[in-house]
Amino acid sequence: MIRCIVMLSVLVAATTACNVQRGRFVVSSDQVFPFSTPGGLDVVKGAPAEAFTGRVSGSDKNLLYVLLISPEFPKKSTSGIVFGEYSTTLIYTLNDGTRDIPVSFEWDRKNDTIAMGGRKFSRANGNVFVVRLDAEGKVVCQQIANLGPDGSPQQALELVRQKLPNDELVRKLTFK
Repeated sequence: MIRCIVMLSVLVAATTACNVQRGRFVVSSDQVFPFSTPGGLDVVKGAPAEAFTGRVSGSDKNLLYVLLISPEFPKKSTSGIVFGEYSTTLIYTLNDGTRDIPVSFEWDRKNDTIAMGGRKFSRANGNVFVVRLDAEGKVVCQQIANLGPDGSPQQALELVRQKLPNDELVRKLTFK
């Protein structure tokens, strides 16, 4: 009996040590699709995960769509992704010609919530977000709607245009 418990403990430790990500989803990557004007659409890919082991239980799908825009047209921008145990953080650094402005977007994969711009959103209410940086460097995040896991970047942009029909900046966006 003790031998069985010890072997089970070793097995649990081995499976959890190999999988850094835990929570409802495992994120595999993100890809930024740039607009012809500064900004872009970041598509985060991953799959559902088994609760205990963190092992992937499906194939990669699009889990988040983050449209990043600024009317100030940054001179340059960089992006990165941090894979935490229970969270995934998208980090963008925008430069308006005089200063770097960091913008982060954190997905708590355990609770399936998004923290951005001082607000918290449930991803169940929408996986498409518009992140806007205003002239003062303030970040404004807006949850738009749900787009299926096989949505294209163009479909995400069209959904945002549909939900924000009076937004001139969004209406003018095109991909490179």
